[in-house]
Amino acid sequence: MGTRVRGPWPGSLSTRRGERPVGTTPANPAYRPIYRLAQRSREIGARSALGARPVDIVMLVVGQGLVVSAGGLAVGISVSLWLARSMESFIYGISVRDLTTFVVVPVVLLAVSAIACFVPARRAARLDPLQVLKAGRSG
Repeated sequence: MGTRVRGPWPGSLSTRRGERPVGTTPANPAYRPIYRLAQRSREIGARSALGARPVDIVMLVVGQGLVVSAGGLAVGISVSLWLARSMESFIYGISVRDLTTFVVVPVVLLAVSAIACFVPARRAARLDPLQVLKAGRSG
């Protein structure tokens, strides 16, 4: 048949012959913060044990996620402005450099990214540092 591999992310990977991997959620941008936090659980547990407040942990995780998102948005906006010149002949009736589009879409994407980072960060801030450090010790 095949084996199913489960990881710290929702979904699974199927290794059946002739079948593409299904449920490869680490490649999905919405699950990247969850996956990264699962990899960093010992670090977050150590920070909590050394006195980091839950607010500090949430701000650290959300801030790092927003830096990555802002970098992606900067590249995306730059490429879309560059490609807008070649698309101008295909689009009639509206400007390809529509200010509303280039302002509203990045703001919405940053908001979604902040929420996608906040939910697992809040969960990580609630972890008991002693249990996290004990669990990481056996591996």
